Amino acid sequence: MTNTSNAHTDRIRTTATLSRGEFGPYSVSNIKKMNGREGEAYSATIKRGRTAIADIHQDGNGGETFVSPASREAREELEAYVAEHWDFDLTYGGNYPSSTPHDVASFADALFSEFDLRRTLARAVKAGTLILLADADLAAVEEDDQVLQYTKVTRALDDAAKVYAQFLKQGAVNERTLYWTGTEWAELSKA
Repeated sequence: MTNTSNAHTDRIRTTATLSRGEFGPYSVSNIKKMNGREGEAYSATIKRGRTAIADIHQDGNGGETFVSPASREAREELEAYVAEHWDFDLTYGGNYPSSTPHDVASFADALFSEFDLRRTLARAVKAGTLILLADADLAAVEEDDQVLQYTKVTRALDDAAKVYAQFLKQGAVNERTLYWTGTEWAELSKA
């Protein structure tokens, strides 16, 4: 049952990255990552079902993400989806906050982040690692509209309640702390 009194709980049921946007029929495959001069570089393929409709490339040098649709129709499809389903602004924090509307490139970035995080979370579950989102991690989600940082507790997924009790004594967690169950984010205090 969803607790509607907590905005994080409402959002955790939809995406691994906790993004406000929905990804609809789109997914990412063929993920390749490396280090760039100013961040992570990557390439991947955007798919609708089993059909590849675009390639995405981020060179990690501080510039924009490039989206190369397979056809003009694929470009128009992605533009229409973003206009309809991603009609909220991106907000950039720091000393000079500003907003800008989403476009196909920012949607592709968010889509890549979602599926890359899903891949990371699946590996963690397979290894029995508990992934936590504490207050600082959740604050970053609010600022960046995606999970960018988290805490790992190795070989602890089966002992989530015990981890909560131990970390609570240290003041490292509270009732807002979330953990990845293997399928969704849930409140660690209820584990």
